Amino acid sequence: MKCYLVGLMLILPQTMPAQSTHVRELVSALQEPARAQAASDELRQLALASAKNMKETEVELAGALKVRSDVVAFKREADLARELKLSSLAPVLAQSLEEDTRDKYRIGTLSHINGPDFDPAMKALVSFGSTSIAPLVEELNVGNRLGRYRAAYTLAAIGGPEVNAAMRDRYYKEADAGLKNYLGYKSDLLNGRM
Repeated sequence: MKCYLVGLMLILPQTMPAQSTHVRELVSALQEPARAQAASDELRQLALASAKNMKETEVELAGALKVRSDVVAFKREADLARELKLSSLAPVLAQSLEEDTRDKYRIGTLSHINGPDFDPAMKALVSFGSTSIAPLVEELNVGNRLGRYRAAYTLAAIGGPEVNAAMRDRYYKEADAGLKNYLGYKSDLLNGRM
């Protein structure tokens, strides 16, 4: 019972905000022996409804994230995917790196325009952590020039040995001199720390 209760307390405020107060009341009712069974049954039903609602939200977001013509809507949807921790959307977000969805109004200096702070897709992918690595490596290997650059920046923000290995592998295959140089430095090939 504790597993679905913890999950419900984490997911419900985002998927069904109106129910969160009622859930708190039911959780407190679990402490009263006379109301515990009824409260437990109702919490179980809410957990199932919340999980179904979350799955529907995930499917809708996956479809919406494939349409990138409205950058404002894309940013909102990518931020929602990040907030709800929908890491299963990592492949769709990684593919979106091929188009420029950065927040151009927040760009202050050229040195930071490629970081996750200016791109909702990159920010979501970084927040998913290691779940994002495989789709990002795929984008790094087969994406267009912009997609490869942005995948490399996102992978560098995630970091770790698996990322370094992927960047080293791509370094030897990359034709773009600028990206090859970036991959070399980020994977420690060019700064002598292999």
